[in-house]
Amino acid sequence: MGGHLHGGGDLRVDRTESGVDAYGPFRRRAQAISFWLASGVDPAECARRAGQSIQVLFRYYAKFLAEARKHANNLIEESMRRWVAGPEDGVLDT
Repeated sequence: MGGHLHGGGDLRVDRTESGVDAYGPFRRRAQAISFWLASGVDPAECARRAGQSIQVLFRYYAKFLAEARKHANNLIEESMRRWVAGPEDGVLDT
């Protein structure tokens, strides 16, 4: 017996009584790709590392890409707020 795979993306190995990996290599691969995308790794780099085309990555991992897009938008909006605030507020270095 081993640890259980939890819904939060826990990558611990779970083994059956016989010692065989209960999830197999394809499940582990999908978990790795999902983890990379959720961590903010560029989708093109994830596709390259996974040996997939970017089109396949976008098709199967759209949920994670949408989250990455939201994160990128938040970063851009925060930068724009600091830019608009200007150096007189001590936010930007000139």
